[in-house]
Amino acid sequence: MNSSTLVGALRNELSHDPATVLKHLNHVLIGAVASPGTAVKELDCAPCYATCLCARVYPDGTVTIANAGHLSPYRDGREVALMPSLPLGVIAEAEYEATTFQLNRGDRLVFLSDGVVEAQNDQGELFGFERTQQVANESARYIAQTAKHFGQTDDITVLSLYLASKAAQPSREELVYR
Repeated sequence: MNSSTLVGALRNELSHDPATVLKHLNHVLIGAVASPGTAVKELDCAPCYATCLCARVYPDGTVTIANAGHLSPYRDGREVALMPSLPLGVIAEAEYEATTFQLNRGDRLVFLSDGVVEAQNDQGELFGFERTQQVANESARYIAQTAKHFGQTDDITVLSLYLASKAAQPSREELVYR
């Protein structure tokens, strides 16, 4: 239900600013739970929340990201530092702050769900953040398969963006060799 509510709200969102989008989605999710006479009565008594990461990637490599309690993405195998914030649906007054940075040609940006870090083997050991960082610069397929083989207990989603646009800023190495 949460996913359907959020996807519908996202389709109607006119803003391209990630922080504004998250604020809107938060209000929608809070409204879906708190509205008297909601079509789904169970939602009125059960707390509903969702983690979410909203990113906008421009053709020149500029990336703007706002976070609502989700895992930070990895840039070339290193976790991107984002402002922490509450998941959607926790409090109506939640504020979301955007972080902007520049990707260079050849940079890889990897977004993943908690199903990767929470994959658990037969001994109860989590895949964890250290292993995730070790594979974070690999392809999305490799990361997902590695976590799945470790022990999948949750859904696993991995999205890997590789910046290859001619409009993007050249990397530092490319500038040196020109």
